[in-house]
Amino acid sequence: MPNAAAKWYTLAAEQGHVKSQYNLAVMYDTGDGIPEDNAAALKWYTQAADRGHIKAQYNLGLKFDNGTNVLEDDEAAFGWFKLAAEQADGRAEYQLGSMYERGEGVAQSYPAAIRWYTRAAEKGIASAQFNLGLKYDIGRGTPENDELAGDWYTRAAEQGHVKSEYNLSVLDADKGASVREDDRFTEEWRELEAEEKYKNVALKPDFQALVIRQGRAFGSRYGAMVCH
Repeated sequence: MPNAAAKWYTLAAEQGHVKSQYNLAVMYDTGDGIPEDNAAALKWYTQAADRGHIKAQYNLGLKFDNGTNVLEDDEAAFGWFKLAAEQADGRAEYQLGSMYERGEGVAQSYPAAIRWYTRAAEKGIASAQFNLGLKYDIGRGTPENDELAGDWYTRAAEQGHVKSEYNLSVLDADKGASVREDDRFTEEWRELEAEEKYKNVALKPDFQALVIRQGRAFGSRYGAMVCH
């Protein structure tokens, strides 16, 4: 992006134009067309976020959560994620669920984690679908529910989420039956377990790493892969 864009974004941003403030922040953050400037990026993200820009709020949450060019601050991260989540941003909803689960920046609460994971999962966030499936699988913060566990694992697995593919196969084998009964699901996952489709999963590096780490640990359902 040419420097002229930064010039016009700056003029608009200084007059309070929120989208320009966000775009300028991204340019400073990534060095897109102008030299990177972490302080300027933080300044413009904050101004846009204060005016309700969802992506700016989410990006600030990530920065404080990871300590990216700022001091790590879980409470600040939680605050920015919450503002974005309250505007129905699925990624922020997932981050809130994760922070509630770990008790980072907020008091630990499995019910709150499940509530935010559910909102994110319903928007198609695969990691939220996996974590929600795990909660129902092992009964963490909610009663065990094999049907719901299988359903959420399936939704994530259909997006290529390797841990969900693995946990779904473990759940299915351990329970001795498919977790869903509709014909499409049964046919799809029987084919996946067949040799040719199984290879597509087994050859994934992430899947191989799971097998190496967990190969002998899955004697029961509690061997399900945990991810936060």
